[in-house]
Amino acid sequence: MFFSLNRNIGYIKYVDRQLTNIFPDRMDNLPLLRKVCAKAIDNTYGCISKVKVWNGLNLDLNISGHDVIFLYFLARAVYIDYDNELLATKIFRLNKVLNGIDLFYEIEMPEIFLVGHTQGIVLAKANYGNRIVLHQNCTVGRKNNNRPLIEEKVIMFPGSMIIGDCYIRQNTVIAPGVCLVDRETPGNCYVFSGSNGPEIKEARREIWRDYFID
Repeated sequence: MFFSLNRNIGYIKYVDRQLTNIFPDRMDNLPLLRKVCAKAIDNTYGCISKVKVWNGLNLDLNISGHDVIFLYFLARAVYIDYDNELLATKIFRLNKVLNGIDLFYEIEMPEIFLVGHTQGIVLAKANYGNRIVLHQNCTVGRKNNNRPLIEEKVIMFPGSMIIGDCYIRQNTVIAPGVCLVDRETPGNCYVFSGSNGPEIKEARREIWRDYFID
């Protein structure tokens, strides 16, 4: 474990109080939260330690980006390891209430990802590659039964969308407000808004390196 047991339990008690205040159903969540806390915290630290602006920081639930990632990994562990959908759903909803993000525990996020400003992000059950960057008001959504496949090192700037049968290849940068529906990108590219829809230009550098430690 990356943190002391006392600190782990402190985080879990903090989340337990939040759950009790928002969902006054008299359920005793603490025993199961204690069981998954080390895994959730280790996964969170493994993620945030690769983010440049967070490298060297301990987990801080007052940083919304930390809180989003921790609550996701916590709900995911409750669901995967103990098949407790009720508690996992409550943690998912807590994340939604506190951070304005729709990130369901059934979604398999990569080990390393960055949520910049958390508000308005909606993520479908798509395929997500490592080192994805998500800014505010981003949407990844399905269209009918088609869901996007997103490779590694993709950056979604504010208000961008990836919808339906999309294949977004490695090192794609999607500019603010661009909406891709049933589209592919070649990778190593920028995607801008053009007069006749999205326009693709070759990337001059790897922008993901601005965000992550290799």
